[in-house]
Amino acid sequence: MDEDPILLRLNLITALLVGILAILLLPLLSLERVFFAVLLVGIGLPLLTFGLLLVR
Repeated sequence: MDEDPILLRLNLITALLVGILAILLLPLLSLERVFFAVLLVGIGLPLLTFGLLLVR
C-alpha cells in the first residue's frame, strides 16, 4: 500500500518539530521526561497515520 505524500510530509514536519521541541525543553525538564515525551509522540503519530490510511 502506497502512503499518501501529504501524510508523509506531515510526519516529517511533525518529527522535526518534536526534535526541536525536545532540544528546547531539555534544559527545563529532566532527560527522562523529554525522552518519554518524544517516545510517546513517536509511537502515537505512526498509529494515527496508519488509522488515517485505514479510514481512506
